[in-house]
Amino acid sequence: MEILLTTKETQALDAKRFIAGEVNLSRLPFFASSTKGLKKKISIVYRYTKLVHGQEIEAVWEVSANAKYGYPGPFAEAVHMAILQIVTERGFPAKNPIVFAFYDICKRLEIKYNTRNRRRIRRAILSIRFAGIEIEHSFTTKNGRTPVFTDTPTLYRRALFIGDLDPQTREPLDYSAIWIEDFYLNSLNSGHFRPLDFEYFKQIRKASYASTKIYSYLGYRFAGSCFKHNNDYAKVDYDDLAVIADIERHRYKSKAKEKLAPAHGELQRTGFLAREPVWQVEKQGRGKPNKLYILYYPGERAREEYKRGRRHLTRQLEIPFEQSRGEAPTPKIATELITLGVTESRAIRLAKRYSTEQINLQLDHMAYLGETGRPIKDNVGGWLADAIEKGYTPPKGFKTRGERETQRKARADIEAQQRKREEEDQKQIAEHHARYQELDIQLATLPEADQQRIRAEIETRIREGFNDFMRNRYATKPFDPTSAMHRSEYYQYLAGLLSHETS
Repeated sequence: MEILLTTKETQALDAKRFIAGEVNLSRLPFFASSTKGLKKKISIVYRYTKLVHGQEIEAVWEVSANAKYGYPGPFAEAVHMAILQIVTERGFPAKNPIVFAFYDICKRLEIKYNTRNRRRIRRAILSIRFAGIEIEHSFTTKNGRTPVFTDTPTLYRRALFIGDLDPQTREPLDYSAIWIEDFYLNSLNSGHFRPLDFEYFKQIRKASYASTKIYSYLGYRFAGSCFKHNNDYAKVDYDDLAVIADIERHRYKSKAKEKLAPAHGELQRTGFLAREPVWQVEKQGRGKPNKLYILYYPGERAREEYKRGRRHLTRQLEIPFEQSRGEAPTPKIATELITLGVTESRAIRLAKRYSTEQINLQLDHMAYLGETGRPIKDNVGGWLADAIEKGYTPPKGFKTRGERETQRKARADIEAQQRKREEEDQKQIAEHHARYQELDIQLATLPEADQQRIRAEIETRIREGFNDFMRNRYATKPFDPTSAMHRSEYYQYLAGLLSHETS
């Protein structure tokens, strides 16, 4: 029996299902489509020609890996999609920073929340953060203009993770966040995106990573060729697709068709493609290699995604996410709890029932456990919610965030005073050393007999001040009046004797 959903239920499902996929990243390559050889992958370069004011120019899009964090791979692509889902859910215009929780990312990707996956997510974000993009006429805005890039931007301008030291306060952070680069954020906020079915994305990536690239690119092509201009199919240049989908390019149709068969089969089986793609070979004239094209026919899933997804994203663009549900905006403290893994409904309930001081106490409690080597490893959101509701008692030695900040400033003041004293001591030592050198030079200008007489006189005076222990110690041992133990006395006597000599 068919189950009919209400409009409200349909909108709730769409809110979890559709995300805003920025158009340029749908048609330009960024993420690698395979883990094979990923450690050695350096870059992806896409060059093509385009008409600008009637003139044919070369457009370039090149993504380069960071030597430390490597090239962004399939897992980094999935993490980026999860972050886009967070951005879409919160409504437009999107604003930096995009605060998230590792637990939330794991939940969205349907993977276990554990130390290994936390590290994978962190490294994936950093691989995106440090992947440089060279852009020449390839990135376009919604109005069709091509921005001028004088530097090499990245998708993420900055990334901080829970437990890292805050660059300003040097205190461990109790949140994770990324800052999206302006050119990419502005493109999203202008509505220059197309709907991506996140649930479908996760489904097909299990069969083939390349299928996610083809799916994303075809969604962009279908929107223009088929749904706006009513064509039966989208004609795709195989050479372009090989670069965009990051797959090995083959010269002959039979081999190219064989390599793409798994991805095509998955897209057709799941209804995104209506039928098997049609391959065409077009001759280019004498001395030129033949061109290979693929005709893709959109299936019912592609049509539904375009229709329902676009309607949902248009609503998100026009009305902020919280207001679109007819509810009051989520309190700031509840939003913080949500980013740490507390369910939305429970977070809002906690914000209403408990004071900010009670909630902040448990946030500080959790941060303190992490700092002292006892982090909450499983179900962080559940632990935090229980701690607030049951009033968990922090361990012995616990200090609030404010107390830790005061303590940190006190330590900083003590260290500053100590450095000042050390600098003064060093300055005094340097002054004494310079004075001692002057006295040595004065002594050296006297006749040798006078020098020996003065040294003997100084030794006698120093010996007169010996106690019994010192007198016995140097009764049979050589005595050096300029040693570290007696240096101050030596030069004090030397200064007086030299003054007498010159007077």
